[in-house]
Amino acid sequence: MSLRFDACRAPAQCRTPIVWSHRTIRRRSNLSKRHVYDVTKSGNDWSVKERGAGRAVGNFDTKKEAVDRAREVARNNAEPAQVIIKKENGRIQTEHTYKKDPYPPKG
Repeated sequence: MSLRFDACRAPAQCRTPIVWSHRTIRRRSNLSKRHVYDVTKSGNDWSVKERGAGRAVGNFDTKKEAVDRAREVARNNAEPAQVIIKKENGRIQTEHTYKKDPYPPKG
């Protein structure tokens, strides 16, 4: 385990250590193995884009078409994938994870 002190604004909190264990590092490295596809409104169309990719997987006239395509791409992916569906205002509506999730929620 290693200790690290974060810079902070309040002097009383400046000596609060952040502990990194091998489990934390392993979880963070597993997060990068999950492909994340966002379904968002762009102009008059709905777009499906993989995070970190330069261009969209596709642009669609309806949200249903975009969600169906994102689910299809996520299911056909060899590695774990996640589809994040957003409302017109950009807020997350729902999320779907496919294959074995490397970082499942607690509980």
